[in-house]
Amino acid sequence: RVGALATLLLPAHHVISNRVTPIYYLYHALAAFESPPAAVMPELHELRAIRAMERGEWVEAAEALSLAIRLSSNPAAPAKARGILFASQNQWKEATQDFATVVEYDPDNPDGWFLRAQARLATGDASGAQSDMNEAVARAPARWLERPDVVRFTTRLRERTGK
Repeated sequence: RVGALATLLLPAHHVISNRVTPIYYLYHALAAFESPPAAVMPELHELRAIRAMERGEWVEAAEALSLAIRLSSNPAAPAKARGILFASQNQWKEATQDFATVVEYDPDNPDGWFLRAQARLATGDASGAQSDMNEAVARAPARWLERPDVVRFTTRLRERTGK
């Protein structure tokens, strides 16, 4: 028992070839839960993805956003960014899935519903797009329907559905 307690409380090192990795005290490991290292912070991976998108490195951006989605407790923001990335590449099925994640984790945001409506219309699901657009309008603030992108999409949706 004393040996087990000593291994938890005393510092140690992993020695791998010519590299030494320290094993910190137990309180250091517990503190890492409160302030995690940068490698597990989804915001940093999302920023890395944005930088990759600016350089036109679409695969790297998608990988960084996928990691941010997996690491995040609320993946709405990185899912929205990855959905927009997929939509810009005409990968509408994947974009629809990501926008569904946005709607699931941030249902009061009309933009999530609006983006999923656009993706659904692009895949040929006009009734689903109309349903999502109705949800977006129900959650939208004043003057949201006057945005140029919303006006264009609403016009296109009316042409497809006849409503």
